Amino acid sequence: ERRIQTTAPVPMVIGGKSNEELLQVLGKKRIHVDQSAMEKLENAQFTTLPELLPILLAIGSVEGLAPNPKGKRATTEEIWRTRDEKGLAAVPAETALHYLIQHGDSLRVWDKLWMSMDPIAGLIGEPEVFEIGRDPNGLYLNSRLANPSSEWEPYDRLAFRIL
Repeated sequence: ERRIQTTAPVPMVIGGKSNEELLQVLGKKRIHVDQSAMEKLENAQFTTLPELLPILLAIGSVEGLAPNPKGKRATTEEIWRTRDEKGLAAVPAETALHYLIQHGDSLRVWDKLWMSMDPIAGLIGEPEVFEIGRDPNGLYLNSRLANPSSEWEPYDRLAFRIL
């Protein structure tokens, strides 16, 4: 059986804050929220948990989760299927914001991390997931296309929930 290559589990606490409260905290920490991410945050599909919930994250590369021996890039569908087969789960969408607040300082310049989450429809209805990272200007929240056929680079890193 293929093992998943991930970092040590990352403990987090999510929930307990509304969308507006999370955005206020991101603003105070000077975390840039891209327009595409803001569209997701304003979408009715984006919800937050009313109560605090401790979770554990596994962070791994696409190659570590769904390596393709033929050199073809893994698709979102392949990654999500392998994630489920390995006993991992999607993260709640709000995890991206909480990660930036709780662990953002651990991201180095040019680090990027995508959320293995149920996609949220973008402005034109395309499914997207959150991206968090750090560039020379600081921490940011963005989003990217995640159609079932969207391809991912082997070095792309994703956050998964450990059940």
